Amino acid sequence: MFFANTRTNQVARKLVLMEQDLERSEEKVELSESKIVELEEELRVVGNNLKSLEVSEEKMKYKID
Repeated sequence: MFFANTRTNQVARKLVLMEQDLERSEEKVELSESKIVELEEELRVVGNNLKSLEVSEEKMKYKID
């Protein structure tokens, strides 16, 4: 009987630890997903800036020629 209680307590403790790990992992996922959204927006802005610079470069080429 003592062994069964000890084993039950060990399993319960492992379960609590696993639930805590899961919660931390889910928080990391949320942070990572929001960071991805931020980086995608930054990439979009950089892409738009690059396109604007390319257009400006083409306009300057026509003015020079």
